[in-house]
Amino acid sequence: METGLSTKAEGLNLSGFRLDERSDWVDRYIDSLGLSGFQDYRQKTYSALESLKKGHYYDVLAIEENKQELFIKFCCEYIRYYDGDIYMSDNYTQVWRNKL
Repeated sequence: METGLSTKAEGLNLSGFRLDERSDWVDRYIDSLGLSGFQDYRQKTYSALESLKKGHYYDVLAIEENKQELFIKFCCEYIRYYDGDIYMSDNYTQVWRNKL
């Protein structure tokens, strides 16, 4: 069965980076990036998700490793609050837009 996962993603699981009820990650990233850097990265992530075409995906592993967690958390926010047509692969290494 075709999974759509790259060889690099097989066996890798980034689901620990998904959004949960804790919010300490926000302060941690604002401390690291500054408020404007945090907001800019959120906006870039949201813009990328808005432009994602049906049936296509973003490979989280193609993102700088030190930004993968933040990217996943912003994707989770976007899915939760804005767009149910976007979803994460089971291992959180890909972000897809529904084909329909």
